[in-house]
Amino acid sequence: MYRFLVAEDSKVILRDIVHLIKESGYEAEIETAYDGETALDILRYFAPDIIVTDIKMPMVDGLTLIQRAKAVYPGVKCVIVSGYGDFIFTHEALMLQVDDYVMKPIDGEEFREILRKLTKEADCRRVQMEEAALQRMVNGEGAALQKHVNGEEPALQKHVNGENPALRKLTYAERASDGKFWSGSYMLVLIRAGLFYQYAAPLSKEMVNGILERDGSKPEFWTVNTRWSNEKILVFGLEGRRREYVLQQSAVLLSELKKEYRRVNIICSGELKDIGQLHAQYNRLSVSLGRKAMLDESRIYDDERQPDGRQMYIRQKEEIEVFRRKMEKILKSKAVADYRMEIHKNILHWGEMGYSVTVLRKFLLVLLDEMFTVAGIGSGWIEEPGTMADKMLNECGKLEELEECLQGYGEFLAAGKEEKGGISIDVAQKLTEYMQSNLYKNLSLQEIADNFNISSSYICRIFKVYYSDTPISYYNRLKIEEAKKMLDEYRNMRVKDVAELLGFSDQYYFSKVFKQQYGVSPLVYRTQMQEGEG
Repeated sequence: MYRFLVAEDSKVILRDIVHLIKESGYEAEIETAYDGETALDILRYFAPDIIVTDIKMPMVDGLTLIQRAKAVYPGVKCVIVSGYGDFIFTHEALMLQVDDYVMKPIDGEEFREILRKLTKEADCRRVQMEEAALQRMVNGEGAALQKHVNGEEPALQKHVNGENPALRKLTYAERASDGKFWSGSYMLVLIRAGLFYQYAAPLSKEMVNGILERDGSKPEFWTVNTRWSNEKILVFGLEGRRREYVLQQSAVLLSELKKEYRRVNIICSGELKDIGQLHAQYNRLSVSLGRKAMLDESRIYDDERQPDGRQMYIRQKEEIEVFRRKMEKILKSKAVADYRMEIHKNILHWGEMGYSVTVLRKFLLVLLDEMFTVAGIGSGWIEEPGTMADKMLNECGKLEELEECLQGYGEFLAAGKEEKGGISIDVAQKLTEYMQSNLYKNLSLQEIADNFNISSSYICRIFKVYYSDTPISYYNRLKIEEAKKMLDEYRNMRVKDVAELLGFSDQYYFSKVFKQQYGVSPLVYRTQMQEGEG
């Protein structure tokens, strides 16, 4: 439904304009006025999508009407109807951002083309307002309207003519801001790039919309930002559609997004009806996806298929407690062989059980807590266990890689006591400071060891304990963090130049390391950042 306001002092021309609007086949609500003052009165209760107005009219001219209308409805589309003698007003019309003009006598085909263009623009603005409203609802910001008159319409606080407030119909933006534009059932599709938002690249609306509109058709959906840049939530209207259609669209999204992102997961809700509960519905879906996402693959999850969560929780809790007791004894006894065997056995078990990242993180926290307790490191950790666990899971794409990372701690168990004292913390800090000050070089492990006059194997043990990483991998991580800052700040610098400045002789290796850390290539990251700001 489009709302038109037609203001024209010639009854014949006004009748022709109304006829052309109706003839064009738009579902339309049309208000008419033969002078500008009457048109202003109509604006007090009518929120038009498009205004068609003559320039010269009695009492209030068309340009004044447009100026007053845009003060209340900034997004309204305006068309001026002019004669050959009205070009003196052209500059002022441009200043008012008039969208188009049509000459008298009005050519029908020309006017219909203008209508096609402006209704398309009105549709785009409508979607933008709806998505902005949905975003506020997703983020729990609540309704933007004041109390409604008679429980439906608000009092007009803005003035059309600078005088007294009046009652009017809600604008589309106001209806959208309170969810009043919505009717019928819908589904939510939550898309999340990466496992942890702090290590993930942005996900842009343009990419998501481009995938779903690639074949030229546009399914009825709204793309909504959440508070995390690596997430988007899609709202699909289900009127005239089956749920399977949304699942098919989600499969297309996953297939295309996997080409750009190292990890991407999607979860689809069941059929929903109360848009006012969007915040709670999103939170439920977000938590559910967090509990389901796997380490080794990108998937589509169906939130309607819920396993017996209570029994799973009890079993996992018992397993974690058994794991804690075993690791405590093994670490205290410095039984390297037992440690490696227990890690391998658990990795196999976690794979067989299909444990999600959330569950794996619980096991890692137990291991890291026990390891630091036994080592006597206490409050002097370089990074707290949660951060270490997150980084470990983010950088390990498979359980086999996670096992390799955890097996590295066996070297720590085998190290002598003199290499585990408090001095390790000081050395670790000096090592990282040295790396940070040499980001634009290409340090080798031996160069670092020579500079500090300690063995390379000792440096490896320190980094396994304090950073859950190898020295060179950690050094590259610092470089990639610096590369991200450079891509953000220097928009015109080539990716190749960024790689060379940071000591990467191979641009493809640089892109691989960048994607491992942030989920996308540096080129895609820059594109996504620019689209997010546009």
